[in-house]
Amino acid sequence: MRIISQGVFYITKIRAFLKKEFWVYFTFIILAMIFTAPLFKTTQVITSGDDYLFHLSRTYSLYNSITSHHLITGLDYQSFFERGTAFNIFYPYVATTLPVVIFKIITKSWVIAFGLFYAISTFITLSLTYKSSKYLTKNKVQAYLFALLYSFAFYRIMDGYWRFDIGEYMALSFIPFVLMTLEIMLQKKDYSKWYWLAIGMTGIIYSHLLTAVLICGVMVARMFIGWFSVKKGFIIGILKAVGLTILFSMYQIITIGEQMLHIKLETVDRIDLSAHVPSVTDYLTNSANNQPTYYTAGLLVIIMGVIAIGNMSKLRDGGVQVKSALLMGAGILMVTTASFPWALLNGTPLDIIQFPFRLTSYTTVYLIFAGTFALSNALEAKEFGKYNIAAILVLIVAVMSMFTMITKQVTDRANPQGAPDVKFDITRFRDSSVNDYRPVNTPKLGDTISKKQFAINHGKYTNKIKLTAQKDQLAFNYKTNGTKTIVDIPVVDYKGVVVKDNGKPLSVNRTKRGTLEVTLKSKRDHNVTVCYKASKFRVASLIVSILSIIIFSGFSVSKWFVYH
Repeated sequence: MRIISQGVFYITKIRAFLKKEFWVYFTFIILAMIFTAPLFKTTQVITSGDDYLFHLSRTYSLYNSITSHHLITGLDYQSFFERGTAFNIFYPYVATTLPVVIFKIITKSWVIAFGLFYAISTFITLSLTYKSSKYLTKNKVQAYLFALLYSFAFYRIMDGYWRFDIGEYMALSFIPFVLMTLEIMLQKKDYSKWYWLAIGMTGIIYSHLLTAVLICGVMVARMFIGWFSVKKGFIIGILKAVGLTILFSMYQIITIGEQMLHIKLETVDRIDLSAHVPSVTDYLTNSANNQPTYYTAGLLVIIMGVIAIGNMSKLRDGGVQVKSALLMGAGILMVTTASFPWALLNGTPLDIIQFPFRLTSYTTVYLIFAGTFALSNALEAKEFGKYNIAAILVLIVAVMSMFTMITKQVTDRANPQGAPDVKFDITRFRDSSVNDYRPVNTPKLGDTISKKQFAINHGKYTNKIKLTAQKDQLAFNYKTNGTKTIVDIPVVDYKGVVVKDNGKPLSVNRTKRGTLEVTLKSKRDHNVTVCYKASKFRVASLIVSILSIIIFSGFSVSKWFVYH
């Protein structure tokens, strides 16, 4: 009886919570479905984005790994030109390609899998943005408008569809949640939400590592602006959030960290930072025109900035002020233009950002937050109170209209001649030529790896031996004449790579080009295989992350029932 009564008690609690926010989250489900419209209008949207080939290649690689019962992914075998790359080690996959693969296994359709990914990621974005902003401002209208405008913001649409950068796109889901939690801790002195910061940062780390670096820089800048609000409790809260983030993200940290310690690698290509920044005039013009070919904040964000500037008196209410948000948004906008001396950062560690427009997501968050805060306060004033609902409906219609216009450009680009959709086959898009995370060596030696050239007894590089790809390993055959033969295999010596000769493990050395070197003995035919086996350290890090999340979730759920 006691168990039954407790069950009834918990069900009553859940029903009360759902009833209180039912219509909010119901509309979020509808909006999330609307966001997937371009994908189902033409599946060619998937293969028309700027980065589609890279992300489809690593998705296919992960699919092969999972369906081959290798739950901890390693080398890419039948993708990336079958070179034994390791992109799912260096690029986070847990919050990006893994959900897509799981949805594909369940639904048997890649299109539905990507559709579910976009819908669920949008629902997460709406929910987290709404929840954190409502907690900060105590204003449901502002929180709802903020969540709506951000989730359908120009840059988020561009990241998801025009660029098809699903790593950065997924990271955008957590950026407002992190930044609003920082405001909660700075302005409201509510340090109890430090774990929100950890949850948000964990989501970003498992989505896109560069975004994790960038948002840390943005948070430091925000803390500098509000330095007078940085108290002892705040510092303790930040340190607790860092600790919990490390526990939750241990798997990703160890996954890439052990590789960087194992072998010296070049990371992403460095690009002239000043080559992709517009003037302030061009930035504002392209934003007003919502031109997808230019990665700007878009018209609605600029309008929100203008509303905030025009209603400075409305930027403080209930102990919360958003002038700092307006300053951050406007400042970051200026930094993404030619008014900032980006050329001075070329050749420094900061050039890993590649494209300054990546900062646009922070302009988007801050200006929309400031604009919706000013707008909601204005609408609640006596003189405008009767227009409240009408104004919100007009804004929703405006957002949906702009979304339709922008995504029409996306679908037109995907299908310029009006050609009929063809069945989406990911195997046609498995060979991206991206060459990140390669050994530090001369370009000439790097080319020999890309061309999959072997070397015998330190001789010339050649393609006489063929490296073939199977679903979960690479292989080649070689016949020795009885003397000791040293074979330089064109596969990078990543941590965890295992080489076997007729099923028996071989000892491995590293060559000057950073590849695997083995010694074959006896006079016989050798069938040599190359595969990946996760280190004990990596396996342990996965266990730590999973257990940390389970324990924390259990504690949080039990605490929620107590206080609700």
